[in-house]
Amino acid sequence: MSWTALAPGGPFSFPRVLGTYLQVSATTEPLRVEVFPDLGADQLHEAASRVYRYAQLLPGYGFPVGLDIADKFAHVPSWLTDAYGKMIKLHLATSLQTGEISDEALRKIIVQAIYLTNRDWLFRPDA
Repeated sequence: MSWTALAPGGPFSFPRVLGTYLQVSATTEPLRVEVFPDLGADQLHEAASRVYRYAQLLPGYGFPVGLDIADKFAHVPSWLTDAYGKMIKLHLATSLQTGEISDEALRKIIVQAIYLTNRDWLFRPDA
């Protein structure tokens, strides 16, 4: 079998990449970071700093950082969903306070979802 088609510069070859190693802490193995050479110098620095910041969120994790989000069974890490939930609550609370949401029933549902629990006395059924 001939592998010449996959050789660098061949019709089906993998694109060339620039690679470096980044060590996040003294107790972890270095991560290999690969980027396409078409990126500018500022984009290379931004990519490396982003990998460094994400790796700090996952202390002791020896798996590639970018694959953490799409690991086993497409499980999304709780730190990511928690941050997204907080962002949604912030936008809803801002919309409530500025009066962008005027429907009274919708306002009650949003207040219940953001601020109160289902067992709160304000949301018990009327007698």
